[in-house]
Amino acid sequence: MKTEIAADFYNNAGVLKEDAPFSERSTMLINRIRSYCEELIFTNAKILEIGCGNGRYSFAFEKMGAISTGIDCADTVIEYARDFAKQINSTSTFIMGDALDMPFMDKAFDIVFLVGNTIVEFSYDDIDKLCEQSRRVLKQTGVFCVAMNDMFIHWNGKHHDINNYSYESGQILSNYTIPGQGTYPYHAHFWTVAMAKCIFKRHFRQIDIKQTDEKRFWIECRL
Repeated sequence: MKTEIAADFYNNAGVLKEDAPFSERSTMLINRIRSYCEELIFTNAKILEIGCGNGRYSFAFEKMGAISTGIDCADTVIEYARDFAKQINSTSTFIMGDALDMPFMDKAFDIVFLVGNTIVEFSYDDIDKLCEQSRRVLKQTGVFCVAMNDMFIHWNGKHHDINNYSYESGQILSNYTIPGQGTYPYHAHFWTVAMAKCIFKRHFRQIDIKQTDEKRFWIECRL
């Protein structure tokens, strides 16, 4: 999804009460990947979360012992995360910026996370660029971690309007109505684990894939 479209959507959507950090829903989402994260995160590990939104994962990583940084293209959710951090005396930092041109020094992080199925908001070319950026900001022993749904499995047996699907780009064109705000475009992309692995292999030496449930996967990529 183009950065300006994503920013417009999330700036208008804001943060719902049920999606706030440490809410019941946020805890449920974090628990899906908690064991995998805890295996990797060590005390004072420097981590980066791409597409951090309201910071729910970044705050959870901090609780696990990490020094958390989140980046997102939408200023509304970044401001929310910063304000929330102040309220709970968190050390997590949040940066508004483009994940394809990240404003960080080389070899700054131990772990880069792309979780919450955020991969669907990036095109195939975008993920290629994102991998380049992740390689740049990761330390030599660093890990790039992705939590994603396999959409082929997810869609199995379900009806979807193929008129909204572009076979050339893999983009799924749709519109979502935000109560009280209006209707806004939201462009996702059709991702499978096999597609992701094909791109990750261009940039990382070792790819480890674990199936966490019927349709969800955890992927660790090492330099």
